[in-house]
Amino acid sequence: MNEAALKAHLQSLEEALITNEVRNNPARIKELLAESFFEFGSSGRVFSYEDCVDGLGKADMELSHFAMRLLTAEVAHVTFQTYNKKTQQQALRSSIWQKFNEEWKMVFHQGTKTCD
Repeated sequence: MNEAALKAHLQSLEEALITNEVRNNPARIKELLAESFFEFGSSGRVFSYEDCVDGLGKADMELSHFAMRLLTAEVAHVTFQTYNKKTQQQALRSSIWQKFNEEWKMVFHQGTKTCD
């Protein structure tokens, strides 16, 4: 997969992760997150893989300003912004994705609320 195709693929995975259909589907979350996954949430809480598999809760978010940097052939760092329609809060987001047996899985995520 070339770099442009990988960027589009990872963006589609990030977009899936902000849908309620995926956020509350443990089987789909297991497909997208590595077992070593952890997150520093925009709430200030730390979430583990197990926390996320139990369900991510409902969200109504939009994703924008997506960018990707390859760190190695099998590790990518993506950044983007989200807008939470319910809380009207914007957040800067950063994820590390790693390729495992031809499948890309998220190993780390951080969300940081923006200042008004």
